[in-house]
Amino acid sequence: MPTFTHKDTGRRVFFAHIPRTAGRFVESSLLENNFEWGDSHLDNGYGVMSIVNGYEIAHYHRPWYEKYLDVKGIPHFSIVRNPIDKFISGSIYLKRAYGDDIQSVMEDPIMFPSMITNLPLEGALNWYRPQVQFLRNDTHIWKFENGMDEQFFEWLSDIIGVKLSFNKNTKYPKSKDEGNKLKKTPALSNNIKNSYIKDVEYLYPELLA
Repeated sequence: MPTFTHKDTGRRVFFAHIPRTAGRFVESSLLENNFEWGDSHLDNGYGVMSIVNGYEIAHYHRPWYEKYLDVKGIPHFSIVRNPIDKFISGSIYLKRAYGDDIQSVMEDPIMFPSMITNLPLEGALNWYRPQVQFLRNDTHIWKFENGMDEQFFEWLSDIIGVKLSFNKNTKYPKSKDEGNKLKKTPALSNNIKNSYIKDVEYLYPELLA
């Protein structure tokens, strides 16, 4: 969740990087577009994976980035994702930690909220925190489902005031075990909607239909 500074114009932007929303692609694309990290924490060789103040700096939620990063007076943007798809995308860590048996547990309407309550939200990953906790009232929001292509970069160019180029071949770090995720079932989908109801109501109200 770093800030970026354009090398030529000095324009700055803050990216509220919600996990599992193509954030690493966006960060790598900004670096390709002549931006540099705006935070000295990232000069240690680990980049956005750096653990600073107990969290990956890439995934600071609102209280943390307002406290520890210089984000005042610059545009903010973020990418959000259908909470069902986002949770399942991030379930690679649940499968890694608990094994294949976690599927039946997460489909149980009583066990699911208990598991979510006890997930390590205060740990380094911050992957399972509701998306609304990363946003401010002035955050420019793009939906993952609208695609990460030329249209996104035109939208972001207008926000920053710098012309950005889209490169579909941009290289960026990817997580391991991408294929080992929970299966999307009606029971699991319903549990996710109920536990992430604020994300649904604010960002994806169509899921309530």
